[in-house]
Amino acid sequence: VHMQMVWDAYQKSNCPPLGIFNFNDMQRLLRGSILPDVPYVGENLWGYLDFDWSIMDTFNFVMDSIAFWQNHFGSLGYRHGMGGSGTPNQMRDNIVNGILSDVNAFRDNGNYLKLGAALHTLGDTFAPSHTARNEKGEISQYQDFNAQDSSEHKRGDRIQGNEPFYNDATKTLIDFLNLVCNEACTEEDLMDYLKNGPLKHDPNVLVGGSVYEYKSKTER
Repeated sequence: VHMQMVWDAYQKSNCPPLGIFNFNDMQRLLRGSILPDVPYVGENLWGYLDFDWSIMDTFNFVMDSIAFWQNHFGSLGYRHGMGGSGTPNQMRDNIVNGILSDVNAFRDNGNYLKLGAALHTLGDTFAPSHTARNEKGEISQYQDFNAQDSSEHKRGDRIQGNEPFYNDATKTLIDFLNLVCNEACTEEDLMDYLKNGPLKHDPNVLVGGSVYEYKSKTER
């Protein structure tokens, strides 16, 4: 879902086109779009096939695997718009700061891998098994992966059956990309857009727990 969403959004944005003449950047964007879900093994989509399993690369892979675990069960859950502790504003600040750090790497150095990771995080905040939103589209709950049944969580990540989530997320990614690729748009502008747009809070927003349909079987 992440690759398709990010690619759909990028193609419809005002960012420089990617394709056969800059295939490596396209690979990096799509590889980055799954980076928070898959340990890093290189910047192309076939990383395991040409990954150099030297001592240093193996060490880096192990460290990234630890970060992968933290992305889902630990302190880096905000990379998926999720979390089980802290205040709502702390959660949002972590999400925003992570996205902007990745975006700055893209703006400063053309790092498409980081851009893909930033779009993954923002897109995940629309998944119904990651956040709950009120009728205005404001976030009313940051859900906790540890409180959920993993198979039910995956159901909330799919496009099929969650078309409104996919459509809203893709539209948001297009709008965000148009700002990112606009040189007149400052980091403060991007932060303001995120906090007052897709990451705006319901007045009674919660952190932790899960909506009923994704709860672990012991909690139902």
